[in-house]
Amino acid sequence: MNEIYEEKINDLKFINFSTDFMFKTILTSRRGRKFLKALLENILHIKIDSEIIIKNNELNKRFKNEKSKRTDILVEVNNYSINLEMNSEYSHQLANKNGTYLSYLHSIRYKPGESYQNDKIVFQINFDLYDYFNKNQLVYECKLMDTSYYLVEDISYVKYHINVAYFKDKSYNVSELNKLERLVGIIGSSSFKEIDELSLGDRVMEETVSFMKGITSEEWAQGIY
Repeated sequence: MNEIYEEKINDLKFINFSTDFMFKTILTSRRGRKFLKALLENILHIKIDSEIIIKNNELNKRFKNEKSKRTDILVEVNNYSINLEMNSEYSHQLANKNGTYLSYLHSIRYKPGESYQNDKIVFQINFDLYDYFNKNQLVYECKLMDTSYYLVEDISYVKYHINVAYFKDKSYNVSELNKLERLVGIIGSSSFKEIDELSLGDRVMEETVSFMKGITSEEWAQGIY
C-alpha cells in the first residue's frame, strides 16, 4: 500500500465488518464469496465443491396469520441450508427469533417428492458480538442430544455461536492464529491496522479487506455511520 493511499484510508471512518450493512454487503456479493466459502468450510468442517447460492432472506408465509420472518443471510450449498445471523447484543427476544428461523428452515428442508433417505442438514451460524455462554470460547456448537450421555439424537439441526468478541482486549500474535481465528478476527476488527495485520499473506482475506476499504471509501457509505 503506498503512503498516499494509506493516508487517505486512515482519514476515513472505519466501518466494522460486524455492522449489518457491511456484513450483508460483503457476504452476499460475488467479491465476498471466497471469504464466505472460507468461513463456512472452517466453521462447519465441510468441503464446499459446488456454487454457493444466495437465497431470498425473506421466508415465505405458510398461512395467512403467520408472522413474517426475514433472516440476515440465507444460502444453500451442497446439501445444506445455512442461515447466518449477526447479533449485536443478547436478548431473549432475539434468541426466540433466531430459533424460529432455524425451526422453520428445518421444517421445509424436504421438497414434495424428495426422499427422507437423503440427509438434508440445516445450519444456523450466529456471529455474536458477545460471548453467548461466557466460557471464553471462540466457537460453540449446539445440537439436539440426550442430556445424560450427551449422545446426538438428530444431526440435521445444528446451531453455532461464533464469539466475535473473542479477541477484544486480548493480545495475540497473528502468526500463531489459525485460519478461522483470523477470519473471525477480521469480522470483529475495529481498525484498518487490525484487518491489514490479520489478512496479511492470505489472498482471500487480503482481497476481502481491499473490498472493505473500497466500500468504506465511498462517500455514501461514510454517510451511513
